[in-house]
Amino acid sequence: MVRGLKYKSYEERLALLQTTSLESRRIRGDLIQVFQIMNGFDDVNKDDYFELDTGGGYSLRGHHMKLKVHRSRLQRRQCFFSQRVVSLWKKLPASVVEASSVNMFKKRLDDRIFDVGI
Repeated sequence: MVRGLKYKSYEERLALLQTTSLESRRIRGDLIQVFQIMNGFDDVNKDDYFELDTGGGYSLRGHHMKLKVHRSRLQRRQCFFSQRVVSLWKKLPASVVEASSVNMFKKRLDDRIFDVGI
């Protein structure tokens, strides 16, 4: 749709248009959704999707909203929203997770997203 980009690779198009990949936009959207669910900004019961990791009585490093990883027997289950976002959420620093609003979370996430390795 943009002139001159027809024969360029996907990576070259992203660089020329100064935008992010579809995969990184999906991950960002998933993390924003988790933040909204965990903080009650969405009208969704968080216990239906996630379980907080208490550390088994030990103090955990990182933020206080770590999610428990549930083992899945089937490949299909690993692609569910509630499964695929847990490892990404656990990588976020406390300063991002403990934001007071969705917009503040987005700003902090955008500032730190490359530090986390996403």
